[in-house]
Amino acid sequence: MPLILQENIGTDAQIGIWEILEGEEFFLSEGIQVNGYRHREKRLQHLAGRYLLSSLSPSVSLDTICVNDAGKPFQPGATFDFSISHSGHLAAAIFSFNRKVGLDIQLPDPKLEHISGKFLSDREMEILKTITLSTLDRLTVAWTAKEALIKWFGKGGLDLKADMVLQDIDWEGSKGMVQCHFLKGGSSVKNIVTRKIENAYLSYLID
Repeated sequence: MPLILQENIGTDAQIGIWEILEGEEFFLSEGIQVNGYRHREKRLQHLAGRYLLSSLSPSVSLDTICVNDAGKPFQPGATFDFSISHSGHLAAAIFSFNRKVGLDIQLPDPKLEHISGKFLSDREMEILKTITLSTLDRLTVAWTAKEALIKWFGKGGLDLKADMVLQDIDWEGSKGMVQCHFLKGGSSVKNIVTRKIENAYLSYLID
């Protein structure tokens, strides 16, 4: 079974990562449905993400999942929250009974080097230089942290530079904590956990 990570976070949350080795037939045979994806890789990612979510929590009814205008999936009337992400051959999901969550997984992509100025200020770039990773890996850390925060917020309309500002990164080995100043609708500090899993970076926020 290609479940490469499954962990409890506190008493009310769970996170998992699935390596997508199966074909569509496996997920379809498990009752997972997919609509609106023409590209095979996108269909597989969608199927794997929802299969993983259902494995983490049977409380989620996949048939009733909706997606809001900002692209965040949710279950109407539910008190729990969840977030799904995928990149390449990996799918990730997080679920919490009581708290809001956001998650992102990303394989390092050279495209981030070309668009770094769109989501990082010069000061944030200097903060990233304090961690002993390659330039591309540093950018991936920052990208996944901000994407996790976007998914946690779940309402859209965020500016990657103006509304979320990196303040500090405490990094050791293959994991760390990214401190981000969140400025949308007020001012608060969010601590985002980031880890390297195989060749990808995983960031999540529970708050």
